[in-house]
Amino acid sequence: MIVCGIQAARGHLSLPLVILIAAAGAFAGDNTSYAGGRFLGGPIQRRFFDGEKAQGRLEWAKGFLANRGGSVFLVARFIPAGRTATTFTAGLIHYRWLMRFVPFDLIACVAWAVYCTLLGYLGGHTFENRPLLALLLAFGIALGVGAIAEVVRRRRAS
Repeated sequence: MIVCGIQAARGHLSLPLVILIAAAGAFAGDNTSYAGGRFLGGPIQRRFFDGEKAQGRLEWAKGFLANRGGSVFLVARFIPAGRTATTFTAGLIHYRWLMRFVPFDLIACVAWAVYCTLLGYLGGHTFENRPLLALLLAFGIALGVGAIAEVVRRRRAS
């Protein structure tokens, strides 16, 4: 998506069309994962969630999605393995598809598509001839996020 955003910044692609196609692809992928959990998850559940402890984890997931479903789908969309695990689990536990999963997932997919595409678009304009500056900025942001996460973790632990 970021590459398509860069191409849109160069005038090769339509920015709104890139966002629309990215959101549609993400939505289709999430719904495929949901359907996999819903219709093919039985053998996986029997294999990996057979014991008492595993059943407890599955019950926890049901409660967690019931209480925080919308925010979970939004956050998980931005975590590479998180989105697949969350959407598959939603299908596995028969999370209500049309009234709960679809609206929240649609919002998450559009937000993700806008974010990724605009990141590439703005980065394409800003760093077109300065890739080293882009790398240094990305490294600085990563260090900053890591430092903030560590400060929060230490404050919670004390």
